[in-house]
Amino acid sequence: MNLKTEYLHFLKDNFNGLKIKMPLFYNWDLGLRFDLQKEFTNPVDNDNNNCFNEVYHRAKKLFEFCFEQNDTVYLSVFSYKWRKQRIKKSNYIFKLLKADSKTEYVFDKVANRYEPNEKWNRLLIKENINNINIDNLIIGLCNTDFPTMLPCIREEVYLMNIDKKLIFHIYDDRGLDILATEKKVLNDIYDRFDEWILEYDREKIKNQLNK
Repeated sequence: MNLKTEYLHFLKDNFNGLKIKMPLFYNWDLGLRFDLQKEFTNPVDNDNNNCFNEVYHRAKKLFEFCFEQNDTVYLSVFSYKWRKQRIKKSNYIFKLLKADSKTEYVFDKVANRYEPNEKWNRLLIKENINNINIDNLIIGLCNTDFPTMLPCIREEVYLMNIDKKLIFHIYDDRGLDILATEKKVLNDIYDRFDEWILEYDREKIKNQLNK
């Protein structure tokens, strides 16, 4: 079975019907949405470094709770296809992988993700967490709207924990979504990080988890 077929089977078996696009939280009936930004308390506080350090801190702690060092993941990376643009081996995502790892990957294209007739390039990677520079991946995704802040990853990147049947998506510095197939998995995350749940969606989340 090739990598693409294996990936599609994983989605069908565990997240059948899920659309892998933003906002991911609203595309599935079991999920969490987290606020990565600290509470705004000082209208004259311009300490951007401090603000972003909190964003990175929250994203890293949530990731560490959801993934273990021996977990295997799919990275589903989407880049809007403009004319003849495509994802290349020079893409920053590849720089996050250990040079000596035997990474499985495949390039393909996906149509109609958000609008009819649009096209997206997709890079699909299967790798062990140990072989990925997770710190720079997290920072780069949090910086997605700030190209002058490096590293910066402009693509949509969905991390799928094959072992725990869980999907982790940082959409920008504001927040991230976590989907799973079992309530217990999400309940454990909710109970540990309930103070970071996005208040706008808290009631919806509590209803999903029977809180």
